[in-house]
Amino acid sequence: MDLLDYSFNQRALLTAIIIGFFSGSVGSFVVLRRAALFAGELSHTLFPGIVVASLIAGIVSPGVALIGAFLSSLFIASVSQSVSLNPRMDRNTSLAVFYTAFFGLGLLLLDYLPTYISLRDYLFGNILAVSSQDLWFAYGIAFVIISLLILFQRPIFISIASPEIAKSMGINILIIELCLTAATVGALVSSVQTIGTILSLGLLVGPAACLHLFLESPRQIFWCSGFLGASIAILSLILSNIWNMQTASLTVLLIGCIFIMSLLFSPKYGFIQHYWSQCKKVLTQKGFND
Repeated sequence: MDLLDYSFNQRALLTAIIIGFFSGSVGSFVVLRRAALFAGELSHTLFPGIVVASLIAGIVSPGVALIGAFLSSLFIASVSQSVSLNPRMDRNTSLAVFYTAFFGLGLLLLDYLPTYISLRDYLFGNILAVSSQDLWFAYGIAFVIISLLILFQRPIFISIASPEIAKSMGINILIIELCLTAATVGALVSSVQTIGTILSLGLLVGPAACLHLFLESPRQIFWCSGFLGASIAILSLILSNIWNMQTASLTVLLIGCIFIMSLLFSPKYGFIQHYWSQCKKVLTQKGFND
């Protein structure tokens, strides 16, 4: 509890709660849509957007950085989606070309910024440096996006489960895709200060990937992923303070460990259960009973 005596730790704890829940819940849609690769490529478009926005505004501030990251991600996602209409080009291929080119542009423009920009803080995050403005921004964008996802969860889940049924019900699949892309971008942008543009994908996809091995209901995955993401973020913050470690790196490391445990011990899809089932099958074929 002594950690909460410091104002920066108080802001960090509040940030960990909302960013963990926000990223985890939105990540459930990414996992259910099998769009983790797409989300990963989007996360790499955040930093060049920060640089370009700071160059245009003439200042380097959290507000400018977050707006630039958000607009650049939406721009690259929209362009790659449009290019994918070409029958010879898929979305991931076009996105890979665009995000690497845009990232290169950001690195070239870095030398022309009027003030110094901390490359490490934006690439890998620094949750202890989160300001009150960043905190309000995170809670604001999380409240809006999560509220909309809850409000329209039925057509979203139908579109993910069966696009054909969704079309027959008059649901616009393209609008759903664009809205989920915007929600993914919002989750990635809100976590820039907390976990950075490079590691944000882990917090976005990890909790839902773990729970997808245990739960069948999309609604349960949505809510439980949010709570698991928040729990991991809080635990990482506490342990990083105690052990004097980098919070973002510890966060994705914990997520990786939980994912490995899920792969091993899932009662239905785990490797151990699969191996045991195969052993029982072989023993039964050879005449051995329980």
